[in-house]
Amino acid sequence: MAQHMLASGEFEKLKAHLDVMKTAADARKADADAEASRHKASSAQVDSRTKLIDAMSGHNQAQHDQRMDHAQLVNDTIATHATAARDHAAAHRDRVGAVVDALQPVQSDKSLNAPPQKAAAK
Repeated sequence: MAQHMLASGEFEKLKAHLDVMKTAADARKADADAEASRHKASSAQVDSRTKLIDAMSGHNQAQHDQRMDHAQLVNDTIATHATAARDHAAAHRDRVGAVVDALQPVQSDKSLNAPPQKAAAK
């Protein structure tokens, strides 16, 4: 069509036709640029969401780790207190046993074989 107009000398019509074609090409380019911008924005939004999810995951993992550390500390504290209470009870038992032993009369070989004596009335 453009060659026919050029050959027949219809330069004004040819110029108008070429201007229309340039305008249509510019419109298609603008549509393509707009579509590329939408895709770029969508990609940026996905990247932003991915970063947010990663941050939330890290935050949740940090909270989980903190809770686990706290629970371990509680368990260690309970175990330490239990060990201390057991050691305290053993020491008390040893002291009481020593006092009881000290209060017992010393028995000689004769007294071991002797019949038990009646307690004196008070």
